[in-house]
Amino acid sequence: QLIQLALSGLVFAMLLLIFNFIILPLSRLQYYKKQGILTRFIPLLGFFALLKDGEKDHDDNLYHMKKNAQQNPHLEIEAYNVGNRAFVLLYSPRLFKAFLNSDENYQKYKRLQPITLFSKLGFAALNGRIYKEHRKIVAKLFSYDHLSRKLPTMHANALKAIDAIIKAQNLN
Repeated sequence: QLIQLALSGLVFAMLLLIFNFIILPLSRLQYYKKQGILTRFIPLLGFFALLKDGEKDHDDNLYHMKKNAQQNPHLEIEAYNVGNRAFVLLYSPRLFKAFLNSDENYQKYKRLQPITLFSKLGFAALNGRIYKEHRKIVAKLFSYDHLSRKLPTMHANALKAIDAIIKAQNLN
């Protein structure tokens, strides 16, 4: 009876894995496929497997997306699985802009919630109007003009840090 119980537990665990990492993501991708969106299912890791393969084979984790965009120049949107979830990848600037302008319709990925314990007003925790306000503030800090004005200071500080390391290690 103990062997039978162990075998039935093993069968249950295998069925749960099959459901969770094959059936569930395929059904979630089917939603996008019905809308005419190109979908791709990769068991278990999904999209992360593509990133890993691109990094390993081409030293570029975005290799597959770049290649896909070059081979299909009219491709606007694509859906993959990430584990048992669906993941939508936007190629079109028009769709990307629409996404950013209507972010109140989307929720942050739930796995980011532990970060929100430390940063209740950070990007990981915010949605909607408040997110847009914070994004506008941060975007100004990372504008080309602002960064180009800061570059000489950053360069001088890097040289000072390198000199300090050389002096500390007596590498003259």
